Amino acid sequence: MELAEIENSPILRLPIDLSGITSALTSAPSAPESPRGRSSDVTEPERMRVCDASGRVLVGRVYARGPGGPVVQLPDGSLGWPEGEVLTGLPFHPWSAQQVAGSFRNGRNRDFRVVERSPYVVLTEGSDAFAEQAADLLQTLYHDLTACFEDGGIPVTEPEFPLVAVIYRDEAAFRRYRPVDPDVRAYYEVVSNRIILYESSPQDLRAPELAALSRPQTIAHEGIHQILQNVGIQPRLADWPPWLVEGLAEYYSPAALPDPSPESRADWGDYGRANFGRVNPLHMATLIDLQDPSALLAHLRGPGPSKVAPAWASLNADEPWVTRLILRTELSPTDYALAWCLTHYLAQHHADAFRSYLLALGARSPLEPRTPEQHLKEFIEAFGVHPSSLTRRIKGHLASLRYDRVPYYAVRFEQMMPSGLTRRGTLVSPSPTMITQWLQAQTLPEGSPLVWWANAFASRNLARLSCESWLLQTYP
Repeated sequence: MELAEIENSPILRLPIDLSGITSALTSAPSAPESPRGRSSDVTEPERMRVCDASGRVLVGRVYARGPGGPVVQLPDGSLGWPEGEVLTGLPFHPWSAQQVAGSFRNGRNRDFRVVERSPYVVLTEGSDAFAEQAADLLQTLYHDLTACFEDGGIPVTEPEFPLVAVIYRDEAAFRRYRPVDPDVRAYYEVVSNRIILYESSPQDLRAPELAALSRPQTIAHEGIHQILQNVGIQPRLADWPPWLVEGLAEYYSPAALPDPSPESRADWGDYGRANFGRVNPLHMATLIDLQDPSALLAHLRGPGPSKVAPAWASLNADEPWVTRLILRTELSPTDYALAWCLTHYLAQHHADAFRSYLLALGARSPLEPRTPEQHLKEFIEAFGVHPSSLTRRIKGHLASLRYDRVPYYAVRFEQMMPSGLTRRGTLVSPSPTMITQWLQAQTLPEGSPLVWWANAFASRNLARLSCESWLLQTYP
């Protein structure tokens, strides 16, 4: 019997907004296996004979059972939903890194090259230099992150399967593989257990400073998702609250900003344990903009397709933003700054409760969905406080933080319309996330793809003058 093809499999994805912020995990059932090997009396999972997408007959292991039937794990670590059940007594053998790479490079992927950094296998059709940098970053992240959790009293297990990252040459090839939203430049596929990303885009040449900030944090963010779901902390398909899923990825993915000098070779910054919990200046810039109602309206207003409004958007809402964030089933790009903010506060001021909260979430049964109201109740039980009372405390926490200042970006866009006219506009903001959300709001679907540029300046006034000068040159 063949595995049913999953067109809309769950992904944890990151947008092109350069600060590592986007939508949340799509609907996610709960953890399949006994996490962190807490019990030695776990019954050996059932095994089935299944066919993969290429028609090979494989021995799969039952990962979980739910209302829709069993979820089967294949030897490469991917998950599938079989159309029937043929149980077998044959053993289940996870594939080695060489077997995983060899299987991927069959057929249309034969031109991909392999970079191994145990436990990672990076498959690339781009440049060797980019792939090696990505592999080094992910390997360092894995070793430092697992050591950090172990030292913090949260045990981890070795990944049973190689951790795979697939790098497409450019954005066009990336989107041919899977048509995701225009703002997504990388994501972690829960079902395939792979990170999917691309190396370059024409837009990167028009905003090189922002692209330089984006690349490493994009990879680190998705690496955090993948690592946590392969070492027994956040079991795959676990129904965790979206704010926590993305808040953890943001908490552990910041780096020291890269050295902008031409002679510097460390253009990806400094990643690793020394930077876990580092104050993310890009998120701070977003939070500052979010507190300014006029700036927020400028970012959200526009003729283009509407996006999910951030939890902080309704500034006069009766429910505090912390409560609204916890109840979210889908996050806006700016909600990722709020998720980082809440995670940072809890990790710094409620460390013991936060550890217990993570352990409790990791111990859930498979395919057990949670409602937003249940997430809220579990939060209150874990921390002994209603989130509505945390707003003022978090504000004080943010005020105490020290961080590297980010520049102000002068952003200009053009969009050709069917009439032959060109729409143009400008924005000044220190927040790459707010810039991305504003650009999305300005895009008209009937026009050609938006073309935009961004340049960094030391002050808001200098950036504003640059925008005004560009508009004057455009309209003599």
